[in-house]
Amino acid sequence: MPFVNIQIVREPIASDPERQKATIAEKVTSVISEAAGVSKRDVWAVFEEIAARDWRLGPSSIESLRKGGK
Repeated sequence: MPFVNIQIVREPIASDPERQKATIAEKVTSVISEAAGVSKRDVWAVFEEIAARDWRLGPSSIESLRKGGK
């Protein structure tokens, strides 16, 4: 059974996290199900929400990059 770990920056989905995660899970599940030849019910998806200040690209946080910083 496929297991998908989805790491996502928290802030972009903050307005409606449940709906947005459900949409992402449905699309990811469909693709994995089709590619692996398994039922959608056999695909596990887990979300890890990470604050933008804790997600880094090199020395810069995603939070600062989104604000135009370095």
